[in-house]
Amino acid sequence: MEFSDVGDHCHYVLCRQQTFLPFECDSCHYKFCKHHFSMEQHECPNLQKETMMAKQLQHEKIKQNKQSGVNRATCRCQFKKCKKKQWINIECNHCAKSFCLAHRNPDDHKCDYIKATKPEQDKSAKLRRQRQAFLDSCSASQTCAKQNGNASKTKQQQHIMVQ
Repeated sequence: MEFSDVGDHCHYVLCRQQTFLPFECDSCHYKFCKHHFSMEQHECPNLQKETMMAKQLQHEKIKQNKQSGVNRATCRCQFKKCKKKQWINIECNHCAKSFCLAHRNPDDHKCDYIKATKPEQDKSAKLRRQRQAFLDSCSASQTCAKQNGNASKTKQQQHIMVQ
């Protein structure tokens, strides 16, 4: 054969196909073809030992995370009688307190600040005013740019007509 020295034969007993790009198993260090490179496909002798080690590592990581408190919700609902904790902070626009999903609406947590607040104190009103001011400034600058652009076009057209 021409290419007998290139590549390797699959180590799987039922295959033994010559492959030019063999895969080496990380566990048993034999070379396999593309059909038998996974540990399950070539029935690796170290498969059970590898899976047990992976499960033990996973259980150790879970125990470590439970002890460290990484997976605990931190944002507590400030509604009376509610003890729920959330992963994210849901803050009321009116009273600036954090609530759970059930009490996030001002009507649900009986927000007293809705009636007592002035429009200047409301966060959403402030954002609306800023957005409107921005849009007004953009629209004013665009109308000026359009007028200047039309004037320059007419000058160009006049220049072409003269030539």
